[in-house]
Amino acid sequence: MKKILSFSLIVLCFSVFIHVQIDNVQGIVYTYLDSPNNTAIINDNTPRLQWGASGTTSLCRYQIDTVNTFDSPNQYNGTTIMHYVDIWFPLNETTYYWRVQSRDHAYVWGTYSSTWYFTVDITPPAIPVIASPASGISMCDDEPSLLWNDDVEVYRYQVQVSNSSDFSYLLVNPGDMLDNFYAFTDPLDEGKWFWRVRGKDYAGNYCNWTATYNFTVDTTAPAIPVLETPDNLAIIGENNPLLDWSSIDATLYQVQISSIMNFSTLEYNITTANSYYQIPTTLDDGVWYWRVRGKDDAGNWGYWSAIWWFKVETVVVPELPSIHLVAILTIASSIIVLLLYRKLRKK
Repeated sequence: MKKILSFSLIVLCFSVFIHVQIDNVQGIVYTYLDSPNNTAIINDNTPRLQWGASGTTSLCRYQIDTVNTFDSPNQYNGTTIMHYVDIWFPLNETTYYWRVQSRDHAYVWGTYSSTWYFTVDITPPAIPVIASPASGISMCDDEPSLLWNDDVEVYRYQVQVSNSSDFSYLLVNPGDMLDNFYAFTDPLDEGKWFWRVRGKDYAGNYCNWTATYNFTVDTTAPAIPVLETPDNLAIIGENNPLLDWSSIDATLYQVQISSIMNFSTLEYNITTANSYYQIPTTLDDGVWYWRVRGKDDAGNWGYWSAIWWFKVETVVVPELPSIHLVAILTIASSIIVLLLYRKLRKK
């Protein structure tokens, strides 16, 4: 009986030895990293590091360091039975390398995983600088482009457009954009529009919104000016007259003067901020046509005014002196009387 027990014990020990040896050769667990992704830039300074294994594990050992040799004073080591670890202290804004080693249930440690790294960045980018349109401007373009300066540290932009200064209603809110501009594809209604922009960096940090800019869409042309002086069809004796017309809601006027009614050739084609124009040079005697139109601060040109004309007449036909006229009339009367007298005598 004792011999049988001794033999059984020997067989059991041999089986355990064989099992351990096989496990040491074939049961080594391979560890692979999962997240954060390799080379990732993250805006979480207490991230969760996750990994996986090729088999069941009893314990995992992780290393985190600011150098890939894992021998700096800043090294963080630890063990866990989970396949993740939550960093419990804030990491500095820098690059961290990490790797994990797993142990199976036979207490055999596998090799370390490949080394990955991630960069902690919790600082938002600078606020974008708006380029155009300038705030407060009026424009006649109802499909404008909004433009801001590009920033190499910004990965994506967000733009919002609203007819309310508190952005309670959003006409435009397209989400993350790659371009540093936004072009409207549908006409905007006339009125005041508010807009702002912010940027997001490669780590996902958003900066604050820019100051709120606004522009006004105005596609309505200004009124038509009414010509005043010189009067229409006037004959004037000066060859550099002052042209005057009614003032309208315009920031600029265009004046055209021509000797041809269809204005195919122009003697003057000028713009002025005044509601009058003094012709600076001498016009030739003759008929001159003129017209005016206005432009508002949004850039809308109005329709031309009615066409008026005036005649410059500076060459005066000299009048005969009055004494000469009396003499001529006297002589003419005498001749008429003489002729009548002769006619009566013949009868």
